[in-house]
Amino acid sequence: MRYPHDCSSDLEQADRVELSPSTVKLLEATNRNVNAQIAPIQKTYGADLKVGWTIGPKAGDCNDYAVTKRHRLIESGLPARALRLSVVRTPDRIGHLVLLVSTTDGDLVLDNLTPTIRTWQNSDYEWIKVQSSTDARLWFDVGRKVAEPANLNSRALAQLAAQKTAK
Repeated sequence: MRYPHDCSSDLEQADRVELSPSTVKLLEATNRNVNAQIAPIQKTYGADLKVGWTIGPKAGDCNDYAVTKRHRLIESGLPARALRLSVVRTPDRIGHLVLLVSTTDGDLVLDNLTPTIRTWQNSDYEWIKVQSSTDARLWFDVGRKVAEPANLNSRALAQLAAQKTAK
């Protein structure tokens, strides 16, 4: 409610971003900076509806990290439709929220638990729900696929972006 622009869905926007070297640089910087700027805390939501997700707090939980990253990327000019929040379950069976960035070369995960940007298939999460690209207020159930953990490091991301640019 405090950031209605972040929840708007302009169907004229692209639902994917070009995975160029500049996009990779922006994603890595945003992930790194937000992870460093928010001190991790555990929140209890329960029936207290006053406890909410906050953009840019000094301390927060995974929800705050994910919405802050999404907000900053929207401010940087990326289309909101390509930036979708996703509910996952960690290998320890703990609920967690991450940002999924839909690119022309697949979906990438920005996560406060790791500085490394990974493809969703190469995360070690169980995927539960994902935000709709056409209406940010709607969420869809995801199949229960669990992938083997593997990281897509900065060099691999840059190579993907360079290959895409060369095409």
